[in-house]
Amino acid sequence: MGRPTKLAQAETALACQMVTEDGFSVAQVAEKFGVHKATIYRMLVKTQHVRS
Repeated sequence: MGRPTKLAQAETALACQMVTEDGFSVAQVAEKFGVHKATIYRMLVKTQHVRS
């Protein structure tokens, strides 16, 4: 249970790709998806694209 995620799995994958492969900043991706920068950083850590 718990709180529902802000983004669907496909959106999470796209956001991670945008930051890690496409060169977008975390701030740009957060603005595009309408979430806070911390949400993007948590997704990157959770999907192991960056270290915590």
